Amino acid sequence: MRTGRLFFVAFILIVSACVSKESIEIPPAKPYNHPQLSNLSAQKNQAHGDTIIFGKSKKYTNNNLKIVYLQGSPFEIGYAHGKLLKKEIEDHVKFWLHYGKLRFLGTNYGINLMMDRAKEVEQHIPSEYLEELRGISVGSNVDYDTLLMINALPTTAKSLSGYGCTSFAFRDEKSNIIRSRNLDWLAEGFFTGMVIYFVRPDAGFGFFCINRPGWINCTTGMNEMGLTIGDHYLDGYHQKTWKKIPNNFLKRKVIHYSKTIDDAEDQFKKYTPHSIASIMLSSKNGAAVFEMANDKFARIDMENGYLALSNHARVIHSTKYEDTVPRLDQANKYLKRNLESMNVEMAIDLNRTAPISRSSYGNRNRHSAIFNSNDLTFWIAKPEEPQKAPACYGTYTGFNLLKELYGQGHYPDPPYFPAKGN
Repeated sequence: MRTGRLFFVAFILIVSACVSKESIEIPPAKPYNHPQLSNLSAQKNQAHGDTIIFGKSKKYTNNNLKIVYLQGSPFEIGYAHGKLLKKEIEDHVKFWLHYGKLRFLGTNYGINLMMDRAKEVEQHIPSEYLEELRGISVGSNVDYDTLLMINALPTTAKSLSGYGCTSFAFRDEKSNIIRSRNLDWLAEGFFTGMVIYFVRPDAGFGFFCINRPGWINCTTGMNEMGLTIGDHYLDGYHQKTWKKIPNNFLKRKVIHYSKTIDDAEDQFKKYTPHSIASIMLSSKNGAAVFEMANDKFARIDMENGYLALSNHARVIHSTKYEDTVPRLDQANKYLKRNLESMNVEMAIDLNRTAPISRSSYGNRNRHSAIFNSNDLTFWIAKPEEPQKAPACYGTYTGFNLLKELYGQGHYPDPPYFPAKGN
């Protein structure tokens, strides 16, 4: 028996050594006709100092955070996304294709299976997001079907969505709703190279989101109405069907078109069966947690001035794993004890305290964000690459959504919160 196990481990190591990211070939985009393509394809990326401009869109940095501003129709937004982040999208695609090969002993079996599933869910995706995805494909010269497969993975391959997070919201002394969001993920390479997107669509609300290149999603974000979103892994369920709108696209639609938490709830209820997730939303008036799994749905509203969430459900059944209960208890006790004096700086201190920081589990905390829904200011902490400490230990860099989208509003005050120990 021991010999057999050793042989299997050796076989896996050999396969891993033979399947390198460098050996992965990315299929190019297929020809695609679109009324705006002729005009867009005539434009080129233009460098202005450290800023790269493509048409109405641009790529720039702020305190080592990579930022992309996108404006226009769905196809324009997608095409500019592809042009400005071509190299980053290729790296993201290679990550998943490499991962798929490793999971299935160097074969394309898993990739082909996920490609087939993606084509089945395609009919459930709103047409504007498919058009945007076509734009990303043409702009980056990366195959559309491959990008569709990667965008659908959190639904079609639920086992790949295992991450832990901690969120909390509270009403501060000025009656502003402050919301915190720590995202934790085990796979080190997945959130390397994350991008902050500011999106000004022709229709719907302007918003910001944190995503991987090539994704149409809203992993973490806020729109110009002050609505914030962040989803959490929920254990104990298996997705009964993947023939539904993938969760990535649903979260994007919620932040794109919802003015209130009730609007978002309408969107969640419209698309059934539900993806398996718990999601915290906050707005200028409060906060709520939504627990969803197949045919199960529950809402928990903020009471007594605060609300917290980790990775287990409190209304529908779910599994309680690792430190999910201690993290929730820690947040609730801290918020209850300090509610009258709670502010952004104290929220950051709470994020940096174990077990919420996840520091005892290595460097799983991949990004951390604090939002003020009332004045549309937010601060983001991102780890160094390669990551040496939880993201929440780093500098929290400030932004104002109206300033980034429209050049209006005010600058964040303070412009940043220093890294832990500084």
